[in-house]
Amino acid sequence: MTKNLIAVLLMTLLVGCGADSGGDRAEGVEPGPPPSGGNPPETPEPPETPEGTIDVAAITADDSAVSEMLAVELNSPLTLTFSLIVNDNLTVTGLTSANARFSLASLNPNPGSSKGMSWQSLIETSEDPICRSQSDIDDSNTQCSQFSTETDPALIPDEARKVQDPQAVGKVALPQATTENSGILSANDDGSWSYQFNQQVADAESEERVHRACIQFSINTSIANSCVDFVPAEVVAAANGSSGTSIEDDFYQLHHGRQIVTEQSCNSCHAELALHGGGRTQTDYCVTCHNPGSWDANSGNSIDFKQMIHKIHYGRELPNLSDGEPYKIWGFRNGEHDYSNTSYPQDMMTCGRCHAGDEDVEFANVQGSLIPEAVLTNDGHSWVTDPTKQACESCHEKLFTDNLKLNGNQPSTNHTSYTDERDCAGCHRDRGAEEPGGLQANQAHRDFVNEAGLALTLNIVDIQNTAAGEMPTVLFEVVDVMGQRVDLHDPESMCSEARFDIRAPYDAAADYRARISAGGSPADLTAVGDHVFAAVIASPMPSEVDTLAVTLDFNYPFECGDSSSPKVRLDAAVAYAASTADSATPRREVIDVAQCNDCHGRFLLTSQYHGGTRGVNSPETCSACHNSEFATSDRTRELGLLVHGIHASAMREMPHKDWDTSKLQYPGELSDCSSCHVNGSYTLPLALVREPIKSTSSTYVTATAGSCASCHDTELAKSHMVSAGGALFDVSFEEASMASESCDVCHGTGKSADVDLVHSR
Repeated sequence: MTKNLIAVLLMTLLVGCGADSGGDRAEGVEPGPPPSGGNPPETPEPPETPEGTIDVAAITADDSAVSEMLAVELNSPLTLTFSLIVNDNLTVTGLTSANARFSLASLNPNPGSSKGMSWQSLIETSEDPICRSQSDIDDSNTQCSQFSTETDPALIPDEARKVQDPQAVGKVALPQATTENSGILSANDDGSWSYQFNQQVADAESEERVHRACIQFSINTSIANSCVDFVPAEVVAAANGSSGTSIEDDFYQLHHGRQIVTEQSCNSCHAELALHGGGRTQTDYCVTCHNPGSWDANSGNSIDFKQMIHKIHYGRELPNLSDGEPYKIWGFRNGEHDYSNTSYPQDMMTCGRCHAGDEDVEFANVQGSLIPEAVLTNDGHSWVTDPTKQACESCHEKLFTDNLKLNGNQPSTNHTSYTDERDCAGCHRDRGAEEPGGLQANQAHRDFVNEAGLALTLNIVDIQNTAAGEMPTVLFEVVDVMGQRVDLHDPESMCSEARFDIRAPYDAAADYRARISAGGSPADLTAVGDHVFAAVIASPMPSEVDTLAVTLDFNYPFECGDSSSPKVRLDAAVAYAASTADSATPRREVIDVAQCNDCHGRFLLTSQYHGGTRGVNSPETCSACHNSEFATSDRTRELGLLVHGIHASAMREMPHKDWDTSKLQYPGELSDCSSCHVNGSYTLPLALVREPIKSTSSTYVTATAGSCASCHDTELAKSHMVSAGGALFDVSFEEASMASESCDVCHGTGKSADVDLVHSR
């Protein structure tokens, strides 16, 4: 699901005029003779379209398009009627079967005693992983060296497999959901369109199961998939096109549609989730094909939506990786998709990040757990009410094979005999919000360590003694959910092994280039009354500092006295104090951590740098150390350039350290600077004229070029920055300070190559 950004250099193609050819002319001059070989070709006239319409071939990427389901009919072959509107008021003409494909699925009870329901496609094909003829061997998309007509896997040689990979062991043709477009597509007088399916709904007049039909358009602009749910028997009985369908507003009040996750939840991190060439964007559409009846025949892996999505996001941590078995799918033209390097930037236990219902919000409010961030859906709580083996084993791979939990321990009940028909809700049932059982899914997936950190608030109360030469004193408090200050000297209230870290960078009014620091345990703090505590920074305040910033982190072990216990992390605090100035100037606001947390959940994970104990939920705290003077022998460590370099792994020519696409895949739109930045802080000219940034331990780069080159790191791009923008790379601080960058002459706001403009190309 990664979106790779590819930089392409377009070379101008110069074509010389032949000596026998005529040429373009100035106004009022007759044309020259036609080119040799006859008369010039006539330019075809565009198709005439009635007023208020647009031909499908005339649609461009700049146009907006939307479709809406208008009617479902079942008294004849299953027929959908839909609109297709461009730029709010133009109906589309000229639509052909090449412009749309249609899916159809029914919602069926899960097998056996398993709770819940699953979609099952009514349109299927099969995938054969075996080469069956010489033409298969000759196909460039296969790797087989033999073909076989055998159907018994035991008699099929390994060399006949289309994919020659140790994990592509499949030798049996397996079913896969698909779509159709071979029915009858027709234009209606009112500008709408109708499609008559080839695939029919059997016994429609008595079929009470919910069905879903969707459309994927293939036109020259992006358009959302359009879906409609319906109950065939009700549609037949009403015969009015809308009753018994989700076209009616009350449909989901009367019927179950298995609405669990929405693309809006996905897109808070993914920008716009668009797969299979970009035409599949809506999760309602995805599940009509990605359901339990669809398989990758090469690997034998299910491509059921819940299993596939869980495994992809957990790819790097899946238990079977320890056995050398990454999660792989061989898709279109037997292309390999290896998800063993997929990095999920937050805790996989936060299930409410992707799917949740009203009941999950109630649970969080009652229990004091994390409030779900997912868009709430009608059936978003089904992960708690209807747990299934299929869903659980997508992460807990060894639970049903080796009876092992993710932490390597064995559960009290042996799970190895359980099949897809098992009623998991028997033990893991939803007991509600007030008294949840330990096996209840939303209780079992709680991160109590993280919750403990969020239940306490760290505040800087005051910053004293900030004149030049003085030792600054920081007064702070820790406050619980009831608003009461915690006595940090009382071992009953706070672990004696707790740790505070103060980093005080300067100058907040200009740019952070240095800092003074302090740290220690509660024993190193002085109580100043009413459970407010003071820490002295044992370094004198430098001279000529306008504003001192103070960043403060605090953590303690979840189990006091146990050094191996995970750390409870409080959100970092930041405050400012004037030194030479009359009043403090807060540092410029560049990013908003809430936007970081669209992907990161809570910036950052404990598995990431510094054990996640520094700069907790506060990138500005990170910049206290990762300032303009921080670099190693081969690269800068300045925060902005560091973050750009890490997230731009897919487009950089040289990785920032080891941050290539095998380690990180940015899921958003890298060219959309506003996904991280606020207040136009990325636009030119920069709001602050910054001093040079250290690029290695002995060299500097001018500030604007440093920012741009952290993504655009090719020699050609850097050469442009030097020749056209006055930038300097890998020079001394003095040389870089003398440079006058002029990037904003072209790339400034409103200019011909405005940053927003060139990033949207």
